[in-house]
Amino acid sequence: MDPALTDEQERYMHWLEDDVTGHSAGAEAPVPEEWHRMREEAGQLGDLLRAALPPDREPPAAGSFNEELSRRLV
Repeated sequence: MDPALTDEQERYMHWLEDDVTGHSAGAEAPVPEEWHRMREEAGQLGDLLRAALPPDREPPAAGSFNEELSRRLV
């Protein structure tokens, strides 16, 4: 079982998924600057991974892809 997230980790995960009000304010949003950097790096990694896959292997939706990956890893 995964360890429980701290309050800050939970807030970051919601912000990363666009669930926290005000996240779209850019650098002015009241979140640590490191979060913006981590979000950008995650986006770049996703782009790199998608570029390495043939178009016919691209998952139809990120949500279903993540769910399928989670099921396979358990």
